[in-house]
Amino acid sequence: DARCTGVDPELFYPDMNTPEGRDHADWILRNKCADCPVLGDCREYWSKVVLRGRRRLADDFGIWFGTTPGIRQEFLA
Repeated sequence: DARCTGVDPELFYPDMNTPEGRDHADWILRNKCADCPVLGDCREYWSKVVLRGRRRLADDFGIWFGTTPGIRQEFLA
């Protein structure tokens, strides 16, 4: 049911240091994450698996549960 099912995972790891990457992240957030029926499950997965150190890469990079790395830093602060 996830809107990202079948989508190339690389699309969820844009280069946030470039205007193009930030524009792409915004597109993903609006077109894949915004109305996703499993957004809560995605956040729960991130909280349990990613945040607890099992996949450190995604702490700093990638789009998870409709958030960018900058937004997630606010959660961690």
